[in-house]
Amino acid sequence: MNRVESFRTVRRLIECGTLLLVPACGGSDGTAPPPAGPSLTIVSGGNVTAKIDTPLPQPLIVEVRVNGRPRGGVTVDFTSTPPRSPDRVVRAMYFGRSASQGADEVLTPTDSLGRAMVYLVTGGVAGRAAVVATVSELGVSDSASYTVLPGDPQFFAIAPRDTTLLPGATYPVQAVVTDFYGNPLPAEPITWEPGPLVTHVDGTGSVTVAAAPGGGSVRVQSGSLRDSATVTIMPPGKLAGTYQPPRGANRLLVVADANGSRRRTLLTVPNGDPDLHPSLAPDGSRVVFMMSDASGRYALYIADTTGAMNRLTPPTISDAFNP
Repeated sequence: MNRVESFRTVRRLIECGTLLLVPACGGSDGTAPPPAGPSLTIVSGGNVTAKIDTPLPQPLIVEVRVNGRPRGGVTVDFTSTPPRSPDRVVRAMYFGRSASQGADEVLTPTDSLGRAMVYLVTGGVAGRAAVVATVSELGVSDSASYTVLPGDPQFFAIAPRDTTLLPGATYPVQAVVTDFYGNPLPAEPITWEPGPLVTHVDGTGSVTVAAAPGGGSVRVQSGSLRDSATVTIMPPGKLAGTYQPPRGANRLLVVADANGSRRRTLLTVPNGDPDLHPSLAPDGSRVVFMMSDASGRYALYIADTTGAMNRLTPPTISDAFNP
């Protein structure tokens, strides 16, 4: 069958109604059908990296559609995540032109093209962040991701900043450079230098103090930043004092080494006296202190290291005792 005969056969089939012409899927022009239902998508302004306290040059733009057509006049709720940092009242992202005047959340209506726009500025929390756009009435949302970098070096975070040690002791000091908001900058180089009564410090911050009592320090430097950690060198010995545990528990009479270590409780103060004025014997075997009874009368007491207690004076209404 040649081409002319084939054409005539198809024409006869059409005229007889035997051959049906089926349009292409998705419409007469062959395009895909529009998506059913509402949708919200990020158009531009996401996936940006910037330092803290930096206004982003391009706004975040989202588009809302229903059955493929732009939906104007709906409210888009923009929120940033993560929220405020646990120990600082700052966020990773703010809405506005500056962090000082920025908002935590913004509600913006879509225009006739179904689009809503917000400007962003990075806050003070470095790390991964995101902005979530939600249209509650349509049940749709989408998010844009951001990376917030720490700022320039500003301070040192040092731990311990101050401590008490026995003569000749060695202890570790940790230091890291931070930006204005306390975000660490671990890549910044740090050098250590011994100060008064510090005999040695290595590149990791391991500090050895002198054998003599007194006040010492170790200095730390990174570029133009300088700081120091202090140490009090106490001679061997013991101290007596009172300690108030948390959550409203009764005050305790305790003894400890001069540097605060090896603390031991001698007794629990039954009436919650704010200060017992304890005095430790030179050999560390006994403690003399003042304490009131249930009627509010005061007396001097003595206790040994086992907690055994004896009263030294009869009770009196005066609290003038001070051992």
